[in-house]
Amino acid sequence: MYFKTFIVLGILIPLMAVTGLISNTVMDTVGITGKRYAYGFTHPNVLGAVLLVIVICWCYLHWKSIKLYHIVIINLLSYGMMQITDSSSSFICIAFISVIALLERWFDKKSKLNLWYFGIIVLLIFCPAISYYFMVKYTPSNPLMLAIDLFTTGRLRTMNAFFVKYGVKILGNPIIFDTERRSLLLFALDNSYGYILIRFGIIVSLFYFMGIFKVIKRAIQIRDTRIIICVFTFLRHSLILHYYLFLQIIMVIPINYMLKKGRVVNHEDWSHYISWCR
Repeated sequence: MYFKTFIVLGILIPLMAVTGLISNTVMDTVGITGKRYAYGFTHPNVLGAVLLVIVICWCYLHWKSIKLYHIVIINLLSYGMMQITDSSSSFICIAFISVIALLERWFDKKSKLNLWYFGIIVLLIFCPAISYYFMVKYTPSNPLMLAIDLFTTGRLRTMNAFFVKYGVKILGNPIIFDTERRSLLLFALDNSYGYILIRFGIIVSLFYFMGIFKVIKRAIQIRDTRIIICVFTFLRHSLILHYYLFLQIIMVIPINYMLKKGRVVNHEDWSHYISWCR
C-alpha cells in the first residue's frame, strides 16, 4: 500500500499541475542558467524525493529478480527527472541503490555483509558529525571549507547562518525561511542533520538517531542487506537535502516494524502495523 500510494501520488500530482488544477512551482537553477519544475510539489527536490522513495521501495520488493534492463529504465527515468527538477542528489542516490541492488548478489556473502556492516556504522557516525562540524565551524577564510561550500552550492554557509541565527536548543526552534530571498543565506537549510537539530532540538535528534540505529542493529541481526543499503542511501542523501526528513521517518517506522517481527512484512501485515502504531 505504501509503495502503491507513492506511485499514485507521483503520477496524479504532476498531472494535476500540468492540467492547471494545482500550481506548478518554477524556480531558477543555481546560477540562473535554467528552470526547475516542481509539478505540483512544494519544491523540485520533493518531486525527486518521491521518485527516490518509489525506486527504493521497488528495489526492496524485487531485490532478487532485478535485471540489467530494469536498471537502465530506472536510471533513464531518473535522468529525465533530473533534467526537469535539477535534483542531482536524487539522481545519484537512485543510480547508487539500483546498481548496488543488481550487483550485490554477485559478491561473496560473508565479505559483502562485513563490508555493508562497516559502511553503514561509519556513515551513521560520519554524516551527522561532519554536518555539525561544518554547521558550527564554517568560515569562508578556510580554503577547504570554501571549496566544499562551492561544491555543495552554498549549503555549508547557509547551515552556518541558520545556526548563528537560531542556535541549538533542547526542544528546538521555530525556523522562518526567507521565501522572498531578502537573505539568500536564510532561504533554505538543505541538510537533514542540521535541520533536525536546529528545528526540533537535541532530544528529537537523539531519538531520531536511536531509531535509525535500532533499525540498523536489527537488520544486521537478521542479516538483511536490503534494509542496510536502503538506510545507507537515506543517510547519504540527508547530507544534501532536508525535504526527505518526513519521508525518512515514514520509511523508518514500517521498516522498524518489519525488523521487530524479524521478517519481511507482506500486505496482510499492514493492519497489524496500524494497530502497533496506535
